[in-house]
Amino acid sequence: MLDKNAHVRASNLSVNFGSVDVLNGLNLDIQKGEFLVLLGSSGCGKSTLLNTFAGLQEATSGQIWIDGRNVTWEEPKDRGIAMVFQSYALYPKMTVRGNLSFALKMNGTPRREITKLVEDAARILQIGHLLDRRPSELSGGQRQRVAIGRALVRHVDVFLFDEPLSNLDAKLRAELRVELKRLHRELGATMIYVTHDQVEALTLADRIAAMKDGVIQQLACPDEIYNRPANRFVAQFIGLPSMNFFKGKLTRKDDKPIFSSSELTLSLEDYEAETSLEEGQEVELGIRPEHILLLKDPSGIASGMLGTIDLVEMLGSEQIVWVVAENSRFCMRVPPDEKLRHGERVAVQFRTDNLNLFSMQHGMRL
Repeated sequence: MLDKNAHVRASNLSVNFGSVDVLNGLNLDIQKGEFLVLLGSSGCGKSTLLNTFAGLQEATSGQIWIDGRNVTWEEPKDRGIAMVFQSYALYPKMTVRGNLSFALKMNGTPRREITKLVEDAARILQIGHLLDRRPSELSGGQRQRVAIGRALVRHVDVFLFDEPLSNLDAKLRAELRVELKRLHRELGATMIYVTHDQVEALTLADRIAAMKDGVIQQLACPDEIYNRPANRFVAQFIGLPSMNFFKGKLTRKDDKPIFSSSELTLSLEDYEAETSLEEGQEVELGIRPEHILLLKDPSGIASGMLGTIDLVEMLGSEQIVWVVAENSRFCMRVPPDEKLRHGERVAVQFRTDNLNLFSMQHGMRL
């Protein structure tokens, strides 16, 4: 049944390349004004889904709806969307003004309206002082702003972004992330954004669709994706460094659930389970690096273990410390002023209010 509140919708969508199923019966509702990020590694189907929304890729079966209208077989120009690609694809002989106005001229838009649309886009993207320059005279970040502006002048309600920041260096990516967030707030338009970069996803998205093998593994807000991943794949994929995992079994003590392994015993009394915790069940315990605490005094260690420092990564604002224990290797975040060295014995404490349990059988969160 069609969700009347959805602005963009994929209904039972399948895309096949010969015998290869890239998308198989995918359903996705995107609300008006939402910033949705399609996140996944190469080959997961995220760009194929975006191209199918745009009309650049034909659906094998299923339907695409935009603003309550079935656009499955409509041409891209008739769908009311604008797309920004990874490549800037600017006309090198034209000025910035010419690049921004070219499509409008081809559509027969009146000159006065073109001038207003170009000036409005330049103001929003802060490129007004660049209008008379050519692409060769611009930095990478400025070129990408022009590419975004070329989509912006069309005054559509749906913007599609296919890894637009991938060609930029780290500093420019961070700057343009802020610009995109501000742009979304100012326009209030629906934006669908494809990336493999989890930092982009977590900072930009209202909701993230984490994808693997053409299937949406979890669709949720960044906070839920990060803190309550639906399965082990999402838990491992999101977070830098990744979540730590420890294999063990579920036991009980005084009728309270316990995680138990050869080197670690943790109370699960505060754990908010999605399903029942069955005694004897084999599980993996997941915990983020920031939820493992370095103990000053190892005496009386409770919810933790002893280990040896294997590696220290200084990142300026923090240190990532890798620790080797009896049967495991894990990392934790430590303040930059802690003096730690390779080979040092340390005691660590696990925060039991920030744990995740995953079934060893099917990988889903328990």
